[in-house]
Amino acid sequence: FGSRYASEYYKGKLDDIGIWNRALTACEINQLYTASLLGDVESTADDTEVCEGEMVTLTGAGAATYSWDGDVIDDTPFSPPTGATTYIVIGVDDVGCIDTASIDILVNELPEVIASADESEVCEGDTITLSGDGATTYDWDEDVDDATPFTPPLGTTTYTVTGTDDNGCVNTASIDILVNELPTVTASADDIEVCEGDMVTLTGDGAITYTWDGGAINATPHTPTLGTTTYTVTGTDDNGCENTASIDIIVYEAITITYVAEDEIFGDDGSIDITVTGGNPAYSFDWDNDGTGDFDD
Repeated sequence: FGSRYASEYYKGKLDDIGIWNRALTACEINQLYTASLLGDVESTADDTEVCEGEMVTLTGAGAATYSWDGDVIDDTPFSPPTGATTYIVIGVDDVGCIDTASIDILVNELPEVIASADESEVCEGDTITLSGDGATTYDWDEDVDDATPFTPPLGTTTYTVTGTDDNGCVNTASIDILVNELPTVTASADDIEVCEGDMVTLTGDGAITYTWDGGAINATPHTPTLGTTTYTVTGTDDNGCENTASIDIIVYEAITITYVAEDEIFGDDGSIDITVTGGNPAYSFDWDNDGTGDFDD
């Protein structure tokens, strides 16, 4: 080494890198002459905290080549497992010197999102409320607001909710809503204009069961009140869906006839002056002096 001082100096350097009293490698020679170890390898990631299923790219720096554990390829996206994992990279420079670095990656589980409804089968015009559970915030498709009543369209519709948790991780869930059409209910009567005291039979059609207002029973004779009465029937089908129909029944007062008669005295001078009330004017008359039923008097 040229001097005792120099000898002691390099012996200290050799001790520092652990190569005193043995053959030197090319890397150790480089370390000796540069008076430094490699020691500059770094490990980076495009994201150190992600959600389950997302990709992460690990990249080494400070060396020439890099070898990661966990079957990771440097600078290549991969999907890490859930939980916290420490990844170690081995960096090798052009001389063959080796150094390592590590980085922790946290993978959060996705929330277990649940989609529910207060009713999954309803009738046309009914409202339902869809609710998400298992996350923090919820975003429904089809312009639906979480936990807010709305009227769904006819038929079967699949609604999907996206739930986001406090870690920003998202998951989805779906639910089917069936909306049945209303029955086409009709109301009929055997006669819509009757006289006081007459009976009518009201009948519903287009559903399975029928309920009438006004004290009427379906397909059963009923005595309506004087005047015009609107009767409404509610028909219910097999799905429990209801619709209504109405019919007007007119009941006329009974006909009342009063008269004043003048006797015949001088021949053909007799008369009968009648007054008719009730019923449904105008009236027709049939005198029995020439037989009945001809209505030609």
